[in-house]
Amino acid sequence: MLFLLNTSIIEIDAPELHLAKHWKRIGCGEPSSMRASDAVDFAIMVVSNHVSEGIEIDANTALDLASLIIAKTGANAALFKGNGSARLNVLAEPVLQGLQRELGKGSRETLDAFWADAA
Repeated sequence: MLFLLNTSIIEIDAPELHLAKHWKRIGCGEPSSMRASDAVDFAIMVVSNHVSEGIEIDANTALDLASLIIAKTGANAALFKGNGSARLNVLAEPVLQGLQRELGKGSRETLDAFWADAA
């Protein structure tokens, strides 16, 4: 499964299984007791903290956040806007595959234009 996190495409084989194994790593608390809104608020907090400190989100954190969002909301795309909010969406897998190919070619403008339409 593919997940769009801002300007990165993340590949996740089994999001719920990944989350069950790694939820302690991101410190979100027991995921089974979280509501979807709690999961989104947690992800916003983590991304906002990284942005405010000028730290890039590492691959493990991105994978963990993507797994949390998928498991709790069903969304496979999240745009964190930096103002304490996020936009979630469910995108067709071929769309994400196309974006992954374009990003692999260095076409960042493609993703920016896509988000303007999709989000």
